[in-house]
Amino acid sequence: FPYTTLFRSLTGAFNRRYMDIYLRKEINRCNRYEKDFSIMLLDIDDFKKINDTYGHVVGDTILSEISLIFKSTIREEDVFCRYGGEEFLIIMPETCEKKAEFLYKRIQGCLLESDIHKNFGVTVSAGVAKFTPNKDNLVNLIRYADISLYKAKSLGKNQIIRYTKD
Repeated sequence: FPYTTLFRSLTGAFNRRYMDIYLRKEINRCNRYEKDFSIMLLDIDDFKKINDTYGHVVGDTILSEISLIFKSTIREEDVFCRYGGEEFLIIMPETCEKKAEFLYKRIQGCLLESDIHKNFGVTVSAGVAKFTPNKDNLVNLIRYADISLYKAKSLGKNQIIRYTKD
C-alpha cells in the first residue's frame, strides 16, 4: 500500500451520520425554495461472494477502487456517502431522475472499463428516487430508492431502476 493509503478512510465517502444531516438540510432547502433533488442508492453486486472467494483484503481494495470511480464521475455539488457495508448513496441537488440515470450510466461505463471489473467481474446496481417538495419526507425518499435498488437486483443486476409511485 502507498504510505498515504494508511491515513485515509477506506472509501473517502461521508458516513451515515453526515448523510442524514445533509439530507435533512437538503429537504428543508428544497421545501423552502420548491426545488427537486434525487438520491441514488448503489450496491455492489454479489459482494459477499467476492469477499468469500478472494478474501476481505481484496474486498476492501474493491471498495476503495469503486469509491474512486464514484467520486471521479459525480459533480462537485453531489454528496457521496457510504450507506452500509457495500452500499453507497449519492445526493444530487436539483437533479431529476433522468439526469441521475445519466450519472449511473457514466459510473457503469467507467466501472466496466476498470481493472476491478476485468479481474473480478464487479458491477453495481442502483435505485434512484426524486424528492418532491412539500410532499415527500426523508424516510420515504430512502425507502423509494431502496425499493428501486431491490427491483434492479431482482431484474438481473448491473442496472438502475427509477422509482415510480404507481
